Amino acid sequence: MRSDSDEDSSEATEVQLAQLCAVGLALIRYPEVVIETANPIFLSLLGERNLEAVRGQSLRRWFPEIPRSALLQTETSERPGTRRSFCLRRLRSDGSWQIVDVAVCPVHESPSVPKAVWTMAERISDPAGGQPWCPQEHRDPLTGLYNRRALDARLDADVAEDRDVLLCILDLDDFAAVNQRYGHETADAMLREVAHRLETVVPSHALLARLGGDEFAVLLDRDMESQAVEALLWNIESAVGEAIVLEGAAWSFSISAGVCHHRSGSGRGAESIVRRTDQALYLSKAHKQDRSRFWTVFGDGTPVRPNLCQILLGQGAVEVHYQPILDTFSGRIVAIEALARMREASGTIYLPAQFLPQMSVENGAELSRVVLTRALSDLARLDQGGYRLGISFNLSPLSLDRECVSCLRKVVQESGIEAHRITVEILESSDFSDIDRAIETLREIRELGLELALDDMGSAYASLLRLKNLPVGKIKLDQSFVSSLERTPEDLHIVRAIQDLAADLRLDLVAEGVETEAVLDTLVTMGIPAVQGFAVSHPLTLERLQAFLQEFHFSREPLPRTLFGFYAGTMASHATICRMLTINPTELNLEHLPLASHCRGHAVLERLGHPHDSPLGVMHQRYHEALGKTSELGLGACHSRQWEQMQEIFDTFMAMVLSAWRREQRGSKE
Repeated sequence: MRSDSDEDSSEATEVQLAQLCAVGLALIRYPEVVIETANPIFLSLLGERNLEAVRGQSLRRWFPEIPRSALLQTETSERPGTRRSFCLRRLRSDGSWQIVDVAVCPVHESPSVPKAVWTMAERISDPAGGQPWCPQEHRDPLTGLYNRRALDARLDADVAEDRDVLLCILDLDDFAAVNQRYGHETADAMLREVAHRLETVVPSHALLARLGGDEFAVLLDRDMESQAVEALLWNIESAVGEAIVLEGAAWSFSISAGVCHHRSGSGRGAESIVRRTDQALYLSKAHKQDRSRFWTVFGDGTPVRPNLCQILLGQGAVEVHYQPILDTFSGRIVAIEALARMREASGTIYLPAQFLPQMSVENGAELSRVVLTRALSDLARLDQGGYRLGISFNLSPLSLDRECVSCLRKVVQESGIEAHRITVEILESSDFSDIDRAIETLREIRELGLELALDDMGSAYASLLRLKNLPVGKIKLDQSFVSSLERTPEDLHIVRAIQDLAADLRLDLVAEGVETEAVLDTLVTMGIPAVQGFAVSHPLTLERLQAFLQEFHFSREPLPRTLFGFYAGTMASHATICRMLTINPTELNLEHLPLASHCRGHAVLERLGHPHDSPLGVMHQRYHEALGKTSELGLGACHSRQWEQMQEIFDTFMAMVLSAWRREQRGSKE
């Protein structure tokens, strides 16, 4: 029987002789799969040159997914001299796949220190197809980069070996706007371009991965000087920040990143490293407006430099103006919306569109607190003057946390104002960082007695989902629909659809952006219950608001007062008639339906200067005659040619109304 020294000498000789072979050869110690020695070819297959750089390292560093079944067989059930073969693969930093064939032969029978000789040769192509083998489980199909699974495997291996690593997770700021405006195909093309640019600057020894969406990761498992890391991050920003031109539009993205340094000996697992990096990323995004660099290192905080608007906020240069909200049924001002303004010492006033993009999450929360505190104080003064109004204010969705609820409770209690008179407005297009937590917070706000409104309803794609999930009692129609109604009257269909939705869900509805008398007339004619905008009043200081309330009078003249209002009212009436003809025509007065003289619109046209024998009056009668013929067909009318003819006559009538209204508008301006 050979001694241990003889056996070790024999093994060493075997490896030395293998230096002459054309395959990689190494002595591996189990169960950690640690390299004890290896020939130069084996080192080159690992992408290494120096034996000392790999001696004592686990092979999982290079091949994270070594088949466990093969290792167990090698460790426990194979006799010396028995060969076991399998294949390993890994994605190189240049994006190509390396596939190696491995043969393992146990050479040591000691149960305490099992060892085996590994023979390794690179496979150039897949024998079946002649192409490089690219398994999908570690590849992102969109960009060709590593994916999250590959990152997790590599990070697990590094942690298992107790290596120093640096993880950076970054994402593109406001990338959702690309999806919303141009769709997923364009967004995917941009992500592929970003991935390509990252590949040009990230070093070859790093792992570059796309984690999903617009989120990428860079894992460095070799020592890098802090200056080199910082230079790499600036290079990443420069590469990604250069404009991307697609479909005739140029997009420039800023990025946010979180960085976590993991030191050997810390005892933290891979999940902890990722979690800490995510936390640093969140802090960086929270300070997009005032950070001095795009990344935050976990534990170091975010370096900031206050901008002008943040300085003004700190100086207390916030003013609150109030825009009245009109109840269209009573003709009274029933509420006001508190709107923040910032004023420089020079007198320059900044509007929300100018200063909100420069605010951090903390700034937004502080601004909401200041506005609400001052607004409730002013509301108490209005109460003393006999004006009992409701009040609404905007709250950033990023501020929705327990601290927010506590702050609201404190401010409301100290004000003495009844909670039900206060409405918190949340943007419909808000991108909640944690939707479940946001919903819970909103419910807690409701429990305080405050009302909730979904602001800018219809401005994004998530409207119905928001209404389903958020505990709101009011919706505010997006002013982009309202302010452009005269230019795009077809948007009245959207307004009416949201009006019906609000009524069906028993939600209060307010239309914002009512800027002209014609639009005001139109919305009141349609029965929109509440409106606000320049046609009612501009935002006012408290003193001017008090004067406005004393003088305000809403005309009770018959509606509609314009042909545009008549257009909207007739459109709504027509939709209702068609619905009834489809569902239950017997509910209609079928005797009066063919006669325009029995329609309220007949008297309206007369009042607006279009008698029964005018072109509009004649077409109005034709429309009603078509309705009468259609109603005679009963429930199946909607499938008939008569229905199509009736709709064609209605469309012609509506086009004539719009044409006449626009002529009147042009005449009034001359």
